[in-house]
Amino acid sequence: RSLAFCLALLSACTLPQPTDAFPVGRPASEPATVTDLSDVLGMTVKQTQKLIQSTPSKNFERQYIVENAHQILSFLTKERKIMPKDKAKKLIQKSPSMLTYSRTNFEETTDFFLSECRLSKEEYTKMLMTYPQCLGLSIDNRLRPAIDFFRDEIGSNKWKWIVVRYPQIFRNASELRPRAQFMYEKLNLERWADLSQIASKYPPAFWLSEQNIVPKMEFLQQSLKLSTGELRDILVTYPQLLGLSLESNLRPTVEFLL
Repeated sequence: RSLAFCLALLSACTLPQPTDAFPVGRPASEPATVTDLSDVLGMTVKQTQKLIQSTPSKNFERQYIVENAHQILSFLTKERKIMPKDKAKKLIQKSPSMLTYSRTNFEETTDFFLSECRLSKEEYTKMLMTYPQCLGLSIDNRLRPAIDFFRDEIGSNKWKWIVVRYPQIFRNASELRPRAQFMYEKLNLERWADLSQIASKYPPAFWLSEQNIVPKMEFLQQSLKLSTGELRDILVTYPQLLGLSLESNLRPTVEFLL
């Protein structure tokens, strides 16, 4: 009965989608750079100015970003043939700070995902278009530890899907183990494999804060009069419930269904 109720609850609620946005920085000080960059990316000068203002990096005041744009496009479209040129331009437009990355950075990150992780070019492209900021993250401190956690520590056989669909895990790499331990203890999980089941259904659960999760767990347990074991079974089966807003989504929907 409780599982059927939660399925109805999920159907009635809208899950939030993870989003990332760059903070607004100061405008560029070199008009020539704006004009040249707009030509490379196929954008108007006004659009390019807006793109430059969307990153806080001071390096946009230097002329070399135009050459970097040429090199990035060449690397992604001609040398490695990872994606078509129009998509590569969209990638830069989505994350203009990559114009300040070194070529070595691009090569090492690409080799890591394609060779070590064995992602296909299509999977790599999808991941980059979802979260291009991963190109600026440390392989040893962010990328590899996050993959090792899902693939090896909790044994998820869907780790590639997690990487491609939710690459925000790399931004939160340092929080994965503490959050996993918290959920394991708070939910009284009986097997470490239960964490793998949660990850395969709703990876964002691993970067939600304790302050975010606990009130939802307490609300569900109290309002539905669940035992600890019943709460565990429900959240392992439907971890998406943890992604709902308590006040705007979860509470009013539960009250309506009850």
